[in-house]
Amino acid sequence: MSPLHYLILVMFMTAGAAVAQAISTLGHRRGLRRLAGRWQMHFAAADRLRLADRIAEKLPVLGAANVCVMDLLFCTVEDTHQYLFTVEYGVGVVRGKHRRYRVAGFAEPVRRGAPAADFSLTVAPQELPLAAAYQYVRDALNRPGAPPRPV
Repeated sequence: MSPLHYLILVMFMTAGAAVAQAISTLGHRRGLRRLAGRWQMHFAAADRLRLADRIAEKLPVLGAANVCVMDLLFCTVEDTHQYLFTVEYGVGVVRGKHRRYRVAGFAEPVRRGAPAADFSLTVAPQELPLAAAYQYVRDALNRPGAPPRPV
């Protein structure tokens, strides 16, 4: 095989992997949009509300770095904001760094003009599939004593 043919083969394989990843991401986000519609919530693929900085210190992992929030479902019910999202963060310093993905969420009271309220972060178990992890966090936020959920 000539170097030119090898280059073309590698380029096609890379393009194929990129297309497969894009199709997977679209399907994943389409499912979350449907879930948000069913729960009467809004969906944002990126962190439009800038939650990453607020939740970085609340993650149950010491030294979580480069925290990113994505696939955000959010709503306001009565006097409570509710957020469900996928959080991505880096762990490890000495023997290599690894990226981790978890579904998490929190609820906070609506306080216009006041400093942000203290909140506790609910994190789904890692072994749950995506939709089940979002359901787990939503149920945890809507237990008795928690803010009301949308109907």
